[in-house]
Amino acid sequence: MGNWRIWFYMCCKRQLKKKAFVLLLCILPIALAALGWAGKDESSGVKIALWAEGQWSEELAESLKSMDSAFTFYTCSTKEQVQKDVESRKAECGYIFEKDLKEKMDKKDYKRSIQVYTSPATVLEGLTEEVVFSAVIEKYGPELLKNYIDSAGVFSEEGTGQIQELYEKYKNNGSTFSFQYRTETRKQVEEKVKAVFPVRGMGAVFLFVIGLFSGAMLCEDEKKGLYLPISYKKKWIYSLISMVSTTGLAGLSVLISFIFAGQWTGWQEFIFMAGYIGGVALFAALVKAVLRTKEAVSGAIPFFLIGSLALCPVFINTGALVPALKPFQYLFLPYYYLSAF
Repeated sequence: MGNWRIWFYMCCKRQLKKKAFVLLLCILPIALAALGWAGKDESSGVKIALWAEGQWSEELAESLKSMDSAFTFYTCSTKEQVQKDVESRKAECGYIFEKDLKEKMDKKDYKRSIQVYTSPATVLEGLTEEVVFSAVIEKYGPELLKNYIDSAGVFSEEGTGQIQELYEKYKNNGSTFSFQYRTETRKQVEEKVKAVFPVRGMGAVFLFVIGLFSGAMLCEDEKKGLYLPISYKKKWIYSLISMVSTTGLAGLSVLISFIFAGQWTGWQEFIFMAGYIGGVALFAALVKAVLRTKEAVSGAIPFFLIGSLALCPVFINTGALVPALKPFQYLFLPYYYLSAF
């Protein structure tokens, strides 16, 4: 066994002798899983927020609310409420139907005709868009047919007036071709979003903070002379191994949290986590090299903690809502890890 392997083993053994650290690693999976499942139990279906103005748009919203689908559509009193509900995770997505929606469709001005708000952690954006836009086309279908017949001039005015009736008849009696969408049931969709609490985001931030703490502890070890027997050329390697051992143990606890919370995505999870652990250790080493003292590194931890929670897509994607803040997201490692999912 090489010297670096012995050093890694000794560092892990040293950390596991710290009762507070071991207790934290044991509590984390239970706490995150409990919060994730509690969030699921409190939610009643996958909710989609709507806001509509004008008769045509309001009728569209009502048709979505009455639709028997895997989603629960509800209307908000204001546009701002739609955005707030999505940001607070009360709703998976939000759709804004303006008063001039039909006029825009008449003019074939389809771009940005409907505003969409999505949660940064949602995996259902594509499904909700299928449901919403199929409802839009279903409602606007008679208008398309009428416009086509008017432009062709093949029917009299009396015949044109029967278009709506004929449209409904042949749309539902199965006598014409149709596209059939087989959607998952409400229960199946809810299973895919059962962890409402952002378990992955909190796990990534926790690991980031543990890595910074390991940098602070490294300053303390150097002050005590722990690395004096090690040559200067090898010191940085053994220092990095020390931080990797701490973050590695924390990373194992976070992976167990994902399994307990139902957010395990497969064995590739190990690859992403291994890369993230290495990145956190390197970042902590850089912070330690710049700040030099335990007090300075420890003092910087609240900054990185608050910045990660506020700017990274843990609860909301601040960079998407406020584009001016997006460059600041790159300063925090959890952003890169969460962007991979």
